[in-house]
Amino acid sequence: MLNRIQICVCLGLLPLTQANLFAQAADDADIKRITPVARVLTVVPPAVEPYETFSLPKPLVGIKSATYDTNFTPKNETLQELTKGVISRHDVGCLEFTYKPLRMLMVDVPQPSGQMQRKVVTYLVYRVRNLGNHLTSEEVTDEFGYKNYKIVEADKISDEANIEYFTPHIVLRGQVEEFKNRQSIYYEKEYLETYLPYVVKQIEQADRTPGKLHTWNSISKVKLDVNKDKNALGVWGVAVWQDVDPTINYFSVDVQGLTNAYRLSENADGTTVFRQKTLQLNFWRSGDDKSIEKDTIVNGIPLSKSLFEQANFCRFYRLPGPSILAYEMEVGTDRSMKLFEIDAKFDDEFNSLLLGDLQKGQLPDPVRADFVSLGINVPAAVTLENKIKDIRWEFQFQDGDRTREFRIDHRDRYWVKRGKGVEIIKDVENLWVYR
Repeated sequence: MLNRIQICVCLGLLPLTQANLFAQAADDADIKRITPVARVLTVVPPAVEPYETFSLPKPLVGIKSATYDTNFTPKNETLQELTKGVISRHDVGCLEFTYKPLRMLMVDVPQPSGQMQRKVVTYLVYRVRNLGNHLTSEEVTDEFGYKNYKIVEADKISDEANIEYFTPHIVLRGQVEEFKNRQSIYYEKEYLETYLPYVVKQIEQADRTPGKLHTWNSISKVKLDVNKDKNALGVWGVAVWQDVDPTINYFSVDVQGLTNAYRLSENADGTTVFRQKTLQLNFWRSGDDKSIEKDTIVNGIPLSKSLFEQANFCRFYRLPGPSILAYEMEVGTDRSMKLFEIDAKFDDEFNSLLLGDLQKGQLPDPVRADFVSLGINVPAAVTLENKIKDIRWEFQFQDGDRTREFRIDHRDRYWVKRGKGVEIIKDVENLWVYR
């Protein structure tokens, strides 16, 4: 397996042309297999979290029941009470994803007329492997006879997780620049990978891949059995895009299908929002729209001395801002349960747009909305107490006959402001997001 060594730099001191320095190394056991494929591979290990295996206690969607007084049945066994705080559990798995840099190649593309046309295509060669160690819930009974669940690792999980097959949905997104009134205006274009078997054969010859390169259609039919051998070749595929705007210099590639993890939330109107865990790969290139197949595309995002320009770069790549995390505390103990996590948007100077409300002791509207979606109606007059400056707040209120206590954390995630500059503190070459 490749080990990536990142050279950490401070953005405020680094010119744009020196952005994203990465070094690659391989151990002796990998050299024979890697050398024929490419000089540089990036390995993204499987990423599954225990909290992704269950939903938080919330009202069961689609069930409405009336309130009534029972005669002999305990009130907590009525339909209304049983559907108030339902926890949904499911197994979660994730595949390992390895990819080569995004590239462009001049190839012959079949046309509807039967003729061939020379065109530049953009492509991404990748490998998937099933290393096991997925997560499942196991029912256990404690010493008092109460049933509970613990989350354990397992190579074999439920068929509903469908982790033994990779059904890719890979989208390339790029920022296109236009000049209007002497100003640069950027807008986004996106491209879904194309089924071009004839082009894939040409990429195989140019890229020297080990064996067959699968298209999105054929790779979804290959069963990925668990293989823990770090030298296993895995299954190789390629995503191909044609007619990509040649003026695009900032690329990101969204890869879905590697994991079945997801998040559910509700809008203010009660509609459900489904977001799938997605691997985002970031690239950029310097050059113009001439002879683009000769340009080198670099992993990561460009860096700039200008704070304003760097903020724009981060928006181009939809780089998440600081995290707002909410926890419910068990009163009288130090135990807590994570409720949700949202992204705090940021302005042109990398200031968090939600931090201001928190500093005033107020609950930001997006945070309050997520509490409501979980059936927790926080009083409008509640005041937050700052426990750690600009990092942690706590509050409590009376909910019926019980006191409930909550904690709000504000955490830096991918960058942090340093004086008049900003420093990247986490790898932005690739990241897991929910879309």
